[in-house]
Amino acid sequence: MDVILDLLRESHLIDHEKTHTGEREFMCDWKGCNFRSHRKFYVAQHKITHTEEKPFTCDHCTYRSAHKTHLRVHVRKHNNSKPYIWYICGFKTSYCNSLKEHKRNKQTDPSLKCKLCKYVAYGEVDLRSHTCNEGLCCGECGYRTQSRSHLIRHMEVLNTVLS
Repeated sequence: MDVILDLLRESHLIDHEKTHTGEREFMCDWKGCNFRSHRKFYVAQHKITHTEEKPFTCDHCTYRSAHKTHLRVHVRKHNNSKPYIWYICGFKTSYCNSLKEHKRNKQTDPSLKCKLCKYVAYGEVDLRSHTCNEGLCCGECGYRTQSRSHLIRHMEVLNTVLS
C-alpha cells in the first residue's frame, strides 16, 4: 500500500512540476488552434470552446454552459448560496474571487504587504508562503529564494536569532 501511495505522490509531483517548466505535451487538434496543456483533461475541456456545445442547462433559467463547474457556480445565484466567508468581518459571497477582492480592499495592515511586489496577504502565514515573480519571500526581512526548503530554513534561523 505504501508503494502505491508513493507512486501516486510521485506522479502528482511530476504533473505539478510541468506547470513550472512550461512543458505542455498535449495539444488541441482543432485546425488553427495552438492550445497546449500538461494535462489531457484540460485539452478535452478546451475543445468544447470550438464546438460551442453547451450540454449543461440551468433548471431555473435559460443559462447553458459548456462546463459543469460553470453551471454549479451559476446556480448559486438562484439558491443564494454563499459558501465563501471571511471570518474577520463575516463577509459572505458566492464566488471565491469576490472574497479575494474583498480581502484586498479591506486590508489595512502595511506589514502584510510583500516587499518585492504589490501582493497583499490576508495573514502572516499567507505572506510567509507568498510566491511573487521574484520567488518565495520572507515576510520579516524580504529575503527571497526559489526554494521552499531554503525559505523554511531561513525563517527557522531568523526565529532563533529574534528569540
